[in-house]
Order: sequence, then structure tokens, then C-alpha cells
Amino acid sequence: MSLWFNAAWWLFVIGVCSLFALLALAVISAVAVRFYFDGLRVRQSSKIPGRLLVGFFHPHSTGGGGGERVLWTMLNALMHEWPQADFIVYTHWSKEKGTATHDSVEKLVLGKFGIALPRPVKIVQLQGVTWIEPSSYPRLTLLLQSLGAVPLAYEALKAQVPDVFVDSQGLALSYPLASFCCRCKVASYVHYPVVSSDMLAAVRERQAKFNNSGAVARSPLLTRGDAKILYYRAFAKIYGYAGRHCDVVMVNSSWTKGHIVEIWGLSPAMVHRVYPPCDVAKLVSLGNVEKELAIVSVAQFRPEKDHPLQLQAFKLVLDRLSLPNLRLHLVGGVRNEEDKERVRILRQMAIDLNIAGQVDFHVDMPYADLLSMLGRSAFGLHTMRDEHFGIVVVEYMAAGCVPVAHNSAGPKMDIVQDGCGFLAESAEEFADKIIKLLSMPPSDLAEMRQRGKQASQRFTEQVFSQGVCEAMASLSDRSTAPFQ
Repeated sequence: MSLWFNAAWWLFVIGVCSLFALLALAVISAVAVRFYFDGLRVRQSSKIPGRLLVGFFHPHSTGGGGGERVLWTMLNALMHEWPQADFIVYTHWSKEKGTATHDSVEKLVLGKFGIALPRPVKIVQLQGVTWIEPSSYPRLTLLLQSLGAVPLAYEALKAQVPDVFVDSQGLALSYPLASFCCRCKVASYVHYPVVSSDMLAAVRERQAKFNNSGAVARSPLLTRGDAKILYYRAFAKIYGYAGRHCDVVMVNSSWTKGHIVEIWGLSPAMVHRVYPPCDVAKLVSLGNVEKELAIVSVAQFRPEKDHPLQLQAFKLVLDRLSLPNLRLHLVGGVRNEEDKERVRILRQMAIDLNIAGQVDFHVDMPYADLLSMLGRSAFGLHTMRDEHFGIVVVEYMAAGCVPVAHNSAGPKMDIVQDGCGFLAESAEEFADKIIKLLSMPPSDLAEMRQRGKQASQRFTEQVFSQGVCEAMASLSDRSTAPFQ
């Protein structure tokens, strides 16, 4: 007995000593990196005397999605607001897009978003973008992808240390490196929480969702056996620790704000809700054309968008109403072979439901054609559960498409209000709301469309720009930057 006790005691002592040694090594490493960046900053700042330097960390800045619109609209707003500042974008600039010159950047931003930047922006081209690609990590994807932000941010900051480090892609684990090691002021625009209480609840309840596979959801070993829940809880602690290194936190919706306040452990007053920008003016002008008997759904062909629910609801509508001219337009982009296979399955599902003759698939539709379809369609459909914001619902309203959106998160809490659309959850509820719209007098529909257009004014680029400038005003003074 005493022999066993002595062995256990020494194992305990060795374990504690090892833990303290690892902690000491981590602290020493962090301090060494900080001294390295202190020297680097001094050498670099001598080349840019007296100017506030603002760096945007957005490795996928050349895409055409809502996150990229946020980046370039934010950058445009701060360029006008802070004439004393210079700006950098840390990004992966693929060979297909040529050299990242001022002209090529200006052409990309103007072509994709209609934004004319008032002055040049410096591009720091990142080579290690595979660190944050989900395809690099078949297992523990969320954790390893998030950790991958650290070496990628190191590459960015080594190229140029800014006074203000702005993350607009959601790479939170880069914040301690920027804040502690590089002494930057850190600002973040959060599109969605990487870990949320909803996600933890889904794992506890063994629900099969897009971020919790069916095999994992059904496995007592990986869920009720606590392996998965412990993994997410540990990740949530790391995520919260990183988030608390921010000086300014902006979020895109009330739903996102609630989760960030909880997971990051922040006061609600510290988190600024800044709705993402939507090109409302262009869309409002589309709503003046004659409407067709058509429902449009705009969403990438990804599992979380729940296109099967749309087909099921449309089937119920056609079973209850004789409307041979009613059409459902599914508009979306595909990213890879998996998305293409998903479209094939959806096409077969439409055939199996005997509704294929009234369902049209539009894959990677050009933007001009999409605008035209939004203008012509009478109604808009959006079925993703817990969509963090749902900017396409705003686009529906601005274009005069009365929305029927999922009764959760962004659409429920921020967008579909004051009689400008409907909310639903099940296929039956979506069908009921669509049938209600189809049965409404034209004058009532016209009033709903008008209310939708008015409500969409809360989400203009101007409102977004004003919110960003107000949130970040405290970071505009270079006298608070290190070594000044």
C-alpha cells in the first residue's frame, strides 16, 4: 500500500512540475516574442514617422461575400474619417488575380462592391493561408483552424506591425499575439461566434447539425461520454480568453452580441452592435417593376441553408393550391464538388416530390441577373436556423420581395419586424405563411413591401459606416500607440 502511495505521490509531483514548466516556457516564449516585435516595431516605425498605421487582418479579402463587403466598407469609412492614418490589408492574393497593386485592388473593390477607395491601401500578401483552411484539418477542425490564425497572424505582423490591428474575418486567436506581443490596439468585427452556447446545447442533446455530424451526435462516447462537450468547453475557454484581448468589439446582430458577451465574458456595454452594410439604394429601385408569381431563395448550396426544407414547404403549397404558374427559384453559389453533389441531390429531390417542373436552379448566377430576379420576384425565402444576421433577408425587403424567414437569430431579432414579412420554422409553417401571402389582397401586399423598404433603411452602408467610426473613435489617436 505504501509503495503504491509513494508511486502515486511522485507521479503527482512530476505532473505538477511538468505543468509549471510548460507554463513557464509559454510565458518566457511570449515575452521573447514581445521583445522581438518591440525591436521590429522601432525599425519599421522609423520608415513611417508620425502616421497612425491601421492593419486589417482578412486573409480571404478577395471574395465577394458579405464578410468582404464589411471589410472594404469599413476601410472606406475609416479612410474618410481618419485622414492622419495609413492602411494595410493582410491577405492572400492569389496568382490568378495578378500583382496586388493599387490599380488591381481598386478594380477589385469597385467591381465587386461598387466602392471607390479614396486613397491607396497597402497589401501585405500572406503565403500561409492554408493554416486557416478547414480542408487542412479533417478532425478537430474548428480548434485547429482557429489555432492556425496564430502563425498566419505572425506572418502578417512580422511583415508590418500596425498601431491598430483590425480582424474582420473572425480569427480571434490572433488577438493575444497582436495585443500582448505586438502591443497593438485590437478591434474586431464578429460575424458569428466560433463557439456558442447553442452549439454546446446541440452537443449535449446529441442533435445532428452541420457542425455536429450525425455519427458524433449519435455516439454516447463522444457526447454523453463528455469527450465532445469537454472539447467544446475547453475551446470556448480559449476563445473567450482571446476575445478579451480586444479594445473594441463590434458584432453584426443582437444574436451574435448575446453569444459574444457570454462566451468572451464582456459587459454588454463593451460590445457594439453594428449591422452589416447592404446596398439598399440599388435594391430599392428594383422593387418598382411588376412582380411575377415567383418565390426566390438566395443562399449558397451549403447544408446549413436547409434547401430541402424549402422544397418540402413548396410541395405543401402546391398540394393545397392549384397554381401551375408559381415558381421557386433557388439561387446560390457552389464552392466545391461537395456543393455540386448537393445541388444534384436537391434536383433529384424535386423530381421525387413531383415539383421539378416548377423549381428552377440557378448556380453561380451573375450579379446583374440576380438583381433582376430580386426585382421581379414577389416573395423571398430563407430557411437557415440560427442565421447570425441574414443580409439576404434585408435584400429581399429592399427589393420588394416579402420575406418568409426562419424564426430564429438575426431575422427574428433584428430584421423581420413591424409587419414587413413572416417568420416560420417547420415546412408546414413555411407553407402556411406562403399561402397567406398568396391569398392577400394586392393592396395589403403593397403595404408590406413598402414597410419592408422602409425597414431596410436601418441597414444601409451609411448607417454601417457611422457605427464603425463611432465604435472605433477611441483608437484614432496615435499618441496612445506604443513608443510614441
